[in-house]
Amino acid sequence: MPAWVSSFFGSNLGSKEEIARILSYVAFTCWHIWKARCNFVFDNKSISPYRVIMSILTFVNGFLAATCTPE
Repeated sequence: MPAWVSSFFGSNLGSKEEIARILSYVAFTCWHIWKARCNFVFDNKSISPYRVIMSILTFVNGFLAATCTPE
């Protein structure tokens, strides 16, 4: 992980897994906000905050399920 990204979190955040989980939420949140904005600007579709939030949760949960290591 780049040092500038790590500096946002500090040492009090927890394990590498917790940091990865949080970064997943940040990345998918930015992506889905961007997609909703583009749909609004280019396709004249209204933005539904509820749908954006549900998409974020769905994609993060799917990503984490697909990338977690079985114990």
